Amino acid sequence: MRRTHREGMIDRDTRKTIEGFMKKFPCTDSALVPALCLIQKENGYISESDMEYLSGIFNLPEARIFSAASFYSMLNLKPGGRYHIQVCTNVPCSILEKETLFDYISKKLSITGGESSPDGLFSLEAVECL
Repeated sequence: MRRTHREGMIDRDTRKTIEGFMKKFPCTDSALVPALCLIQKENGYISESDMEYLSGIFNLPEARIFSAASFYSMLNLKPGGRYHIQVCTNVPCSILEKETLFDYISKKLSITGGESSPDGLFSLEAVECL
């Protein structure tokens, strides 16, 4: 069960696990994506304060942390629905009528890409090929 995220709060166990990642990899930068995934698993998304914290312990600019967090479609920078629906928007998938599928889902849930349903159950996102 996902915990409710409190802005700026990374618990002691999560911090210790992240420090363990940093010791495990020869280049500490290699621990960044596992650390981001862990924070998302714990909190449901990665907040600005989470990225600021990681910037401090990895000794990397916040822009570098944001770049990694925003690159991967499986990482969320804002709270989303309990069920995160991703529809590919690449050309090969477009030929296979992905827009029809995306439009259908969008209409059924009454949301557009990047939004969550009012009940917080669903998020919809257009992504590159999964």
